Amino acid sequence: MTNNQQGDFSSILNNLKTAQDRQQTANNLMSSMSAEDNKKLFEILGDKEKLSAILNSPAAQAIMQKINGQHK
Repeated sequence: MTNNQQGDFSSILNNLKTAQDRQQTANNLMSSMSAEDNKKLFEILGDKEKLSAILNSPAAQAIMQKINGQHK
């Protein structure tokens, strides 16, 4: 991830205060993805092993900590 992408991502996370904010952001991201990317995403979400591997990655763990307010 480039510094600019990290900055964009941080500003998105900082704006996810409520469940409604999170839902709206998810909807916006999904609608901006190509049909092929949407298909890939749902294939991953439907595969427990792939999803587990992604969620247990250091990058995903860092994102989840930031979302939950556990900044390091």
